[in-house]
Amino acid sequence: MTVRGDGGRVGDVSPVHGAAFGVPYVAWLPAGGESAPLVVGWHLIDPPSSEAALATALPMTRLPARRAYLGLPLTGARSPQRRCSGH
Repeated sequence: MTVRGDGGRVGDVSPVHGAAFGVPYVAWLPAGGESAPLVVGWHLIDPPSSEAALATALPMTRLPARRAYLGLPLTGARSPQRRCSGH
């Protein structure tokens, strides 16, 4: 598993970006550091069609939970067009 990002400590408002077993994700940890359940969202092919777009459309910020949005194959960061264009 790899994690890169701009924050990610408990209570940060910045998301954690990473990849687990080749699957990209955007995740947030609950404020306060308490033990919390994990809620996972997978986007569809139609908009919102990436992990970041789903996180924006369905933020779930009031849930006292760890929130993770996963990228599906052939979309978002895993899109063949993105690989070809170097993004």
